[in-house]
Amino acid sequence: MTSFEKSEIRRLPKKYRPIGALGYLWLSIVYSIPVLGTILAIIHSVSDRKICRRSFARSILLIYIVSIILAVALIALGIFNMEQFQEITNQLPSDM
Repeated sequence: MTSFEKSEIRRLPKKYRPIGALGYLWLSIVYSIPVLGTILAIIHSVSDRKICRRSFARSILLIYIVSIILAVALIALGIFNMEQFQEITNQLPSDM
């Protein structure tokens, strides 16, 4: 990064300054903690202190929501297939 770019970043208001790679790494680690991470992701997603952190927290929450929807769909599909399997096995002759 050039000195001009660094000086331009320093001139930005704090809420618009970018987050470095290490910052994103630490946020990822914190957000991966089961309950605390979810609470912090919700808090950061509605906060307007840092725009980059807010956007990252919203993306994490979106991943959580999609994961929950997929898990529920797969569980429902598994239950449905289990019921069909039980119906098929009940129809088989009992001497097998």
